[in-house]
Amino acid sequence: MDKQKVLKILNDLKPHRELAEWMIALIDAWFMDKETYQNMLFMIASAIKKISDWEKKEKLKKDFEELKNSEKREKIGE
Repeated sequence: MDKQKVLKILNDLKPHRELAEWMIALIDAWFMDKETYQNMLFMIASAIKKISDWEKKEKLKKDFEELKNSEKREKIGE
């Protein structure tokens, strides 16, 4: 998990998704198992789809894709 990328995306989602702050708290406390992390990624993807500001939405989609791609590279490297 790229903690900094996830935190950046969640901070950008704060105005659009109330649960973003709770997810940030979980990450900061390192209370994040694999299942919780996967659920959080699903929540992020869903929240991004609901953003009405097109520019903000596209930026977050790009950041999220970068996060997913970096995770794929990590899995390949394992």
